[in-house]
Amino acid sequence: MNVVPLQQEMELGEPKFDDFWVLWLKKVQKKESRYLFERLRDEHKMAAIIAAAEWRALWAGREPDFQPNPVKWLSGERWEDELPNGYRRTQAHEPFKPQIDGKKYVPMPDQVRALIAKLKGEK
Repeated sequence: MNVVPLQQEMELGEPKFDDFWVLWLKKVQKKESRYLFERLRDEHKMAAIIAAAEWRALWAGREPDFQPNPVKWLSGERWEDELPNGYRRTQAHEPFKPQIDGKKYVPMPDQVRALIAKLKGEK
């Protein structure tokens, strides 16, 4: 049985701006995007990462001019928007937010973690 220490598991799932950015197709205003992302609560950071992965499939077929600006998307809390018909939500939007050492921790779904690793060129 593989047992991952709770602290290590938490570190693997902590929401990071670089994970959000690698998922984003329209790479503009990185500095402002990072600033807005870092100001979010951890559970909103994770929701933004997961929503970016969910929306990515829809945006990938669009011309870059019609892909959303990350600054506007973050400031408008657009991770809470409903996906169009034909696209489904991951487990991310379920209200699972236990407290660990005073930090809120929301697990990153495996499919989102795999997509981020693929985009970063990791195995």
